[in-house]
Amino acid sequence: MEIRTNHPAEHLGAATVEIAMVNHQQDSQSGALASMLQQGRTAEAIQQIEAALLKGETCELWNDWATLQCGSGDLVKAEKGYRRAHQLDGAHRQTAINLGLLLLARGQVQEGVSLLNPLAATLTMEEKKAIAALTAPQRAASLTSSHTDALHDQSLPSYASASSIGKRKYLIVVRAGNASLHPTWLQGSAERTWDLLVHAYGTECNWSDQEGVEILHAIGSDIQGPKMRALHSLYSQKRELFLSYDYICLADDDLASSVETFNRMFLLCVHYGLELAQPALTHDSHMGNWSITMENTSFLLRYTNFVEVMCPVFSRAFFDLCAPTFQENMSGYGLDLLWSSWVSSPWKIAILDACPVKHTRASFSGPLYKMLAEMGVNPDQELINFIQRWHLVREEDQIPGQVVIPTAVNQGGILLDETRITAQEGQGVELMRALLNGFPEELVAHPRKIMALLYPTIQQTLARSDQVGHNPDRTERPKSQELARC
Repeated sequence: MEIRTNHPAEHLGAATVEIAMVNHQQDSQSGALASMLQQGRTAEAIQQIEAALLKGETCELWNDWATLQCGSGDLVKAEKGYRRAHQLDGAHRQTAINLGLLLLARGQVQEGVSLLNPLAATLTMEEKKAIAALTAPQRAASLTSSHTDALHDQSLPSYASASSIGKRKYLIVVRAGNASLHPTWLQGSAERTWDLLVHAYGTECNWSDQEGVEILHAIGSDIQGPKMRALHSLYSQKRELFLSYDYICLADDDLASSVETFNRMFLLCVHYGLELAQPALTHDSHMGNWSITMENTSFLLRYTNFVEVMCPVFSRAFFDLCAPTFQENMSGYGLDLLWSSWVSSPWKIAILDACPVKHTRASFSGPLYKMLAEMGVNPDQELINFIQRWHLVREEDQIPGQVVIPTAVNQGGILLDETRITAQEGQGVELMRALLNGFPEELVAHPRKIMALLYPTIQQTLARSDQVGHNPDRTERPKSQELARC
């Protein structure tokens, strides 16, 4: 059954946009939902869909929920719902149309157009009129007149197609300056399981292509960066290449690593079905604000609610979901908080302790911060604005006059013998004991520092009976000697 609801112009900008709901429940349920909408009982209809979502997520249910939120004027919830629906089924046409129209209405033109452009040949006249009302005339004309021409901002640089990569399952992308450490990543005796795409922006980057390694020299505005916006530009033109890989890692160029380490990183992601992950940082690394990323030798991996922007690893579908956000701000501050909030389960996001890398550059000292200072951009203020825009902190947790940042929590982990322990399953004490045993002695000797790491886990353990979360996957996974720590 298909239900259509017209959303008022004040909710979606200059145009009255018609967004479709497609409900695949049983006829009786669909009829009840339609009756509620006709009677103006939107809140009750939303509750009915939420009850259905608790029984099982589907793209159609999230699409319908988001559409009702849109009709109620809550565009933030609507966007989150459409994004979740699109993550569950990227080929669902109506969801892509709905999300694209909403993004156009909210001023996120480039991302909205990127969703709608592949569907240009299938657009109805009503949909074309809505797009024309929500976009600049020249952009709308380009979209609706031809679906064969790529619709890119004229300021974007153009890169030739890669020729040396595309034969492996995994990809590492690095924005590389003159002092980039990526050549050392290729050292090691193991056979490399990943390709490397080097986006070189330095003035002395004299590297050459080799098998499985592609060097692309940044041009135009991508030379200056910043990192995430330059990578968004690269992704916009090479989306097909990026999405030909099962996992994609965006690594900073000041990380010390090796072939074996990155091989193991991807192996862990595949073995445990992760959507978002990162390698832990060695104990001698320069640590930033997120001490939770420090290596813990008790674990193969730790399930957390946070992965840092320094070296995130995305599954293909999750990368495609997150990539449009790369251009949200100049500093990239807050992106990792947003991505981490989008994972579909607490057991799909992790810090990988069995493959630590070393962060060699002092925090807040790289070329990004120099560029931001020259541009007069305050990254801390960008973080504040980002958290507020995306509602990353619940209203009840906000403190007047203070900036509240979501707390990073160790929610569980996989021990070296591949046993899983989680706070949600009543193993909070065992989890804290393993965490204590795995941190370096010099850290454990400082009560304040260790408590800063453990306190969120203690809180979660004490409150676990009141928490409602995703059910973990209880299927036994095969043992693998390859996962053992070197």
